[in-house]
Amino acid sequence: MKRWRSLLVFLLILTLVFSLAAALSGCTKSDVSDGSGNSGTSEGSGNSDGTGSSNGPSSSDSGSAGYQLSAQSFTVETEHLAYGDQDVVPGQDLATGEIQYLQLEEAGRGDFEALNEVLQKQKETLVSDGIDRVAEFGQSALECEDYKREDFYPYSSNVFVSILRADSQMLSYMVEWNEYCGGVHPSSYYEGFNLDVKTGTAISLDQVVLDIPALKALVMEMLLAEYGEDAFYTDLDALLADYFAWDEESEIYRPSWTLGEESLTIWFSPYEIAPYAAGLLQAEIRFDEAPEIFTGEYLPASIK
Repeated sequence: MKRWRSLLVFLLILTLVFSLAAALSGCTKSDVSDGSGNSGTSEGSGNSDGTGSSNGPSSSDSGSAGYQLSAQSFTVETEHLAYGDQDVVPGQDLATGEIQYLQLEEAGRGDFEALNEVLQKQKETLVSDGIDRVAEFGQSALECEDYKREDFYPYSSNVFVSILRADSQMLSYMVEWNEYCGGVHPSSYYEGFNLDVKTGTAISLDQVVLDIPALKALVMEMLLAEYGEDAFYTDLDALLADYFAWDEESEIYRPSWTLGEESLTIWFSPYEIAPYAAGLLQAEIRFDEAPEIFTGEYLPASIK
């Protein structure tokens, strides 16, 4: 009997080991190439969790909504950039970049032309700006001769995308700009994008939230409860008053936000209301906890 128990335990352990190995192999990210064996300026599938890490899901299965999305990656490397005297540092990367963007799968482009056009324009802007930024960083590394240091680490300008919601009503996703050009740590900036999938137009915060002052009060309460009063630069109420102000030039409310299946989330990039060490801050307001502040527009059909 003991022998059978020992054998059973051994088989269970063996099964778990193989399961773990399979799971780990499925998370491995392959190198991006241009199809010619060169790892230079190229495009391919990209993954992001929206925090600068490339370990999250790369696509969103929105088949029931009539379309599917994937996060693609465009890689920029030093030898493909026009700046400086490359003979100074043969074979050395002065600056690199990975630019992720969302792409509508071909099967859904005909029915969602407006959305596809918006995503294509954003791709072009992100890639073009990314190449310029990497070139700028490489030139900076040359001019300051930072590359001569033994501990030199290539400057970088990266863009990461995280899909938070993609259904028949809206597409909500986060874009992170993550850059390093010397110093102790990189800098990051986060921005939420919310698009009407039928028209491709940007959804404003006041289309979703009926009472902006009430939202601000809830966000303040949540931030203080989660992070504590000492986490912020000065008086949090004053900081949020500016953060939630109406932007006359853009004609939108300033907060970076996303809308998920169960909640609205307000995001704060490093330095916006707290020091860098505080990282990316967020306040999540669930629909069922404060239904009175929402207009009902763009809320998931399952909760209407």
